[in-house]
Amino acid sequence: MLSVFLSVCVLAVEASTPEQIKADLDRWRPLRRGGTAPQISQDEITRAFTGEVVAGVEVVENIKAGKGYAIGVFDVPIARIWR
Repeated sequence: MLSVFLSVCVLAVEASTPEQIKADLDRWRPLRRGGTAPQISQDEITRAFTGEVVAGVEVVENIKAGKGYAIGVFDVPIARIWR
């Protein structure tokens, strides 16, 4: 889960639109082992850009488990995050 958090933080610094973030997430998805990255929709990313923290849970087929995720966009200087 930490890798997803770090990936999204880095993307937020470089991307200026929800579409850019979605494109970057889709481009990096194949690099995630096992294909386990949650499918975050364009609508959810767009809602996050308006200040909403969007969360969801995806069912994992054939296992009694789920993948939880949350995405939020915060106007915070990168130097404050990486202290």
